[in-house]
Amino acid sequence: MRNKLIAFAVVVVLFSCSTISEDYSKAATELCECMAESGYDGSDAANIKTNIGVCLLDAHVDLKNPQMASELEQKCPEIKEGFEEFVESM
Repeated sequence: MRNKLIAFAVVVVLFSCSTISEDYSKAATELCECMAESGYDGSDAANIKTNIGVCLLDAHVDLKNPQMASELEQKCPEIKEGFEEFVESM
């Protein structure tokens, strides 16, 4: 019985971590797509925080978690620095 409880706990933890990772991946994808739709081309550093803020209005993840920046590095590295500045100003 004890082994079954331990196995169940391990499965729950692994599933939970997988779901969290998927949440960050989805949030990063949505941010990248929103930034592309906004027409932001990286030339106007002053507007990046505004654009990121608008794009993240519906985000349901902890933006200060390093995993979000990591996902952005993979999906759209051109906005990662602006994202980090946005998070620091929060």
